[in-house]
Parts: sequence; C-alpha cells; structure tokens
Amino acid sequence: MKTLLKSLALLLALPSFILAAVNLNTASKEELMALPGIGEAKAQAIIDYRKDNKFKDIEDIKNIKGIGDKRFELIKDDLAVSGQTDISDLKSAKKKASKKAKDTAKSAKAKANAKSEKMQEKMDDSMDKAMNEDGKVKSSMHKHGGKVKDSTDKMKDEAKEEGSSKAKGKGKGE
Repeated sequence: MKTLLKSLALLLALPSFILAAVNLNTASKEELMALPGIGEAKAQAIIDYRKDNKFKDIEDIKNIKGIGDKRFELIKDDLAVSGQTDISDLKSAKKKASKKAKDTAKSAKAKANAKSEKMQEKMDDSMDKAMNEDGKVKSSMHKHGGKVKDSTDKMKDEAKEEGSSKAKGKGKGE
C-alpha cells in the first residue's frame, strides 16, 4: 500500500517537471519574451517588479501594466513561481501558433473563394456575349465572294490555303 501511495505521489508530481513553464521569479528577459504577448518592455517590467516584490502566485503577473485577464488566460498554463524555467514546450505559444495558422488558412480560403467568384462572373459575361437571345451560340459571319460563311468555315478555308501554299513552296525548293 505504501508503494502504491508513493507511486501515486510521484505520478502527481511528474507533470510539474514535464510541463514547460516560465518561473516569474527567475526567468531571464529572453525566457519571459517566449510567452505570447510578452515583448521586451513587458519582460523588463516583470524583472523590475520582482526586484521589489516576489511573485507568490502566478496571478501576481496581473500587477504588471498591460497584463490583464485576457493575456493572463492565454499564458497562465506556462507560468510558475517556483522551479526551473523551461521554454522548450510552451502551451500558450502552441495555442497562438495554431490560432495564427487557422486564421491564415481562413484568409487564404476567403481570397480563393473571391477569386473563384470573380472568374465565374467573367466566364458568365463571356458566355452572355457569345449567346443569342434565344440561347444559341452566335456565329461570326463574314462575306466571302458573295457567300456568307461563319468563322469555322473561314478558318477551314484559310488552313487549306496555307497548306497548299506550303506544299507549293516545298516543291519549288527541291
């Protein structure tokens, strides 16, 4: 039974060693700046605050100007007032990176949708221009030697003419 209780106590104590945390009483400026929303000025304010006051509870960080409830909620899982500072696996930094990635993905999707809609409108406009009122495709008619030909017939004629002149040119060059 004693072994079981010791094992249980060890398991309960383990998370505090495994989880990364920034010790507000000992962290360097760079370590404090690893927390989202803590820049150089706020990190320096934390260091200045702890010269005269010891952080007894992580909520004491709210005594720093510019750190309110919202910022505290974002970083509280990575704060400590004792133990070693370890910034290798900060939860709040992961949350912020994940949110930023989601926001970037949403923005890219919105841009793609807008571009797609714009292209669809252009295609619709082109189709409208190419169609008669009765819904049939307009043909470009050209007068050619007194006959009316549509653009497809004209292209066929031009291709035949071009092919025969190339054939004539080859015959002369040989």
